[in-house]
Amino acid sequence: MSKRASLTYQVTQILSNSFRNGFGRSRHADKRNALENNMNIDAYTKDKIYSQNTYNSTRKTCVAFANFCKENYGVRYLDEIKSDMFSKFIERGNISEKKYEANTAATYYSQVKKLESAFNKEKNTKTEFADNSYKEYITENIQIKLRMPEEIHNKIIEKAYESKETNGLAFDSSLALGIRDSEITNLRKKDFKFENGKLESIHIHRSKGGRDRDILAKDLTEKQIKIVLRVYDYFKDKLQDHDRLFTNKKASYVTAFKRIRDIITQDKSYNGCGIHSLRKEFAQKYFNREIEKRTNERAQEIEKDPSRQADIKREIELEVKKDLTRILGHNRLEVLANYLD
Repeated sequence: MSKRASLTYQVTQILSNSFRNGFGRSRHADKRNALENNMNIDAYTKDKIYSQNTYNSTRKTCVAFANFCKENYGVRYLDEIKSDMFSKFIERGNISEKKYEANTAATYYSQVKKLESAFNKEKNTKTEFADNSYKEYITENIQIKLRMPEEIHNKIIEKAYESKETNGLAFDSSLALGIRDSEITNLRKKDFKFENGKLESIHIHRSKGGRDRDILAKDLTEKQIKIVLRVYDYFKDKLQDHDRLFTNKKASYVTAFKRIRDIITQDKSYNGCGIHSLRKEFAQKYFNREIEKRTNERAQEIEKDPSRQADIKREIELEVKKDLTRILGHNRLEVLANYLD
């Protein structure tokens, strides 16, 4: 008689197959294919793992959960797991006997659901490993402000220039272009594209999800363009075309930003605000500016037919959101809810 495979082995086998099916594929392309075929956005993605890091973290969580089920419920096979076991897993809390934070529990939930989807596809079953009841056993979210005010951003950048000029330039780049901290450290001299001596675009390497994109100068204000040119002029004679502008690791700039933030303000509600707060200011300003501009451009159209005012406003808002989504490097309009008031 063959020896029964351990739960760790069972989890590893399922997730390894999931990783094998997703490796080398584009998650965002799979999402687009689903939408084009009028399917749920996760129809092609929910049973696949696309990166080594995701595989490692998902396997770690799922092995811990499976062993919890074995120790507390005598589970020997994955299809014996019941959804309420995951709730109990979360209720137990972490190793220090404290409740899980909401974000942590939600991550564990999505990882176990990934195992569930891959298992059901492979075994052609409808087993449920987790449900939303786990939310009863997590700590409440600490409410933090969406972004810091413009005046605090300005003080942080000013202080950064005083302590280390390249930090100030890095933060200015994020605010002027709306780019992520990881995108700051990927900027190269050659990414600044000029036509007849005039800035045309800035190429952004390896955005979230592995996509590249271009931020067009026409989408920026004169002030933002001046900041971008100041950053470029600082480095242009110091670097070769392929050299990165900001050579420190991302963590260095993240830490510097938070350190200066804590010096500038003692408001604890800003503790969750990092460089991403600059990106949110960029998004909100672009949205407000373009809504006003495009509304003014269509003012006569509205005046001629007031009955269409609401429809035109909705059209304008949708257009602006589509453009902003492209500039920020997102794949879905819904993500803007985290950026806009």
